[in-house]
Amino acid sequence: MRELILILPEILLALTLAFVILGEVTYHGERLRLISVTALLGLGSAFLQALLAYQYGAERVFSGTLVVDGLSLFFRLFFIALAMIAVVMSLHSREIAPSRRPEYIALITAGSLGMCIAASAANLLLAFLALQFINLVGYFLAGYSKRSPRSNEAALKFLIVGAVAGALLAYGMAMLFASTQLLNIHEIHRTLVSTPLAATAALVIFLLLFLALAFQMTLFPMHLWASDVFSGAPTPATAFLAIGVRAAGFALAIRFLLVLFAQPALQSGEWQVLGGVPWQGVLALASGVTMIAGSLLALRQTAAKKMVANLVVAESGFLIMGLLVMNEIGVSALLYNLLVQLFAIAGAFYVISHFVNEVRSDRLTELRGMLGRTVFQSVCLILFLVSLIGFPPMPGFIGKFALIGAALQQQRIGLVSVAVLAFALSAIALARLAFALIGDFKKLSGPPIATPLRTKIFLGFLMMPLLLTGIFAEQALGWATKSIGSILW
Repeated sequence: MRELILILPEILLALTLAFVILGEVTYHGERLRLISVTALLGLGSAFLQALLAYQYGAERVFSGTLVVDGLSLFFRLFFIALAMIAVVMSLHSREIAPSRRPEYIALITAGSLGMCIAASAANLLLAFLALQFINLVGYFLAGYSKRSPRSNEAALKFLIVGAVAGALLAYGMAMLFASTQLLNIHEIHRTLVSTPLAATAALVIFLLLFLALAFQMTLFPMHLWASDVFSGAPTPATAFLAIGVRAAGFALAIRFLLVLFAQPALQSGEWQVLGGVPWQGVLALASGVTMIAGSLLALRQTAAKKMVANLVVAESGFLIMGLLVMNEIGVSALLYNLLVQLFAIAGAFYVISHFVNEVRSDRLTELRGMLGRTVFQSVCLILFLVSLIGFPPMPGFIGKFALIGAALQQQRIGLVSVAVLAFALSAIALARLAFALIGDFKKLSGPPIATPLRTKIFLGFLMMPLLLTGIFAEQALGWATKSIGSILW
């Protein structure tokens, strides 16, 4: 019974998904449809239960298949909040037709369920199935606008690269199982401590697992799908994919890479490389190339959506810095940055979605002078992106400072220099977008655009927690550190 209580958020998500599907199946043209309300109530209940789960402490359930600890509790709240934001975004977007909205909401709910399971998985087989389920939902979301060639292209690219990543993950896990005859990562860790793998075998297994997770995290060399998929998918779906798929990858990377390839040092909060595999160098290379590639690609874009998509890719390079330093400070900074990005990326794509609704395009030439036509939304977009790339005094700056500081403590001067360069390039890309929005105040490109009240309320809902994470940065970082401190390694 206690095990069921510990996974009650996932149970509530599954019930919400069932009610959404049942409501759609039994719909016969009634004027009143409560699919969205049902989904939000179910997600809200799961969010509340995830908060209450903090009182139970860290435990392994179902014979160690799932772990309920600080990391899984953090990501539960993260993914459920993301699903609620994605559902509301769909209600405000013309890209998701009302007649097809129930299917979209069902996919969002199913995706959040898979992400929560992935964040709690401590079993190789369960982690593999959870990731493939997330990617399956992602294929449908990327291609949801089935009459759009760009959406179809996005779904196909996601499918092809996702299939390659899934094969790499299966091969890596199969080799790990063949070497240890175990599926539970904590049992595998104990075995590797007492009987290390041969250096070549350990390096091959790490590379296979890393390349598979690099697809989820949009890291070099598996990042090439992200820009086209994020720009081609319907904008509300883009926000869910750009935040959720990446966060699920980072959740698994934190748990799996540190448990399988690192050894916690006693009483220091540090980790040591396990088995002599030089995997920190691999992460540093992936981090640096991803930061530079994403920011350079963002700099040369002529469409707002693709520009933001490449900025998101660059941010993945920054985030992985928190993992390669192998201490609680770095991982806590990673979680803090993910929390900031939850609201910054969602807010940026939400505003872009409204621009697309109004001018039928997200090209910078079509958005010229938008600040004069709709001041509120334009200013919000700039603030969201300023926070995303880390300009002071927005909370993104605090997160970037923490990541760079953790890297400096580990004497990774070269990587820090690359990060500063990538930040400068991202700032130039943002300046291009800002100048396009400013345009020519004396000559507006069209009539003023009225901002609906519900849009103002929702943007305020996204902006408020974003600002609060900066004002109460010490408390937010403390929560992230506490979540890391209670992980069952």
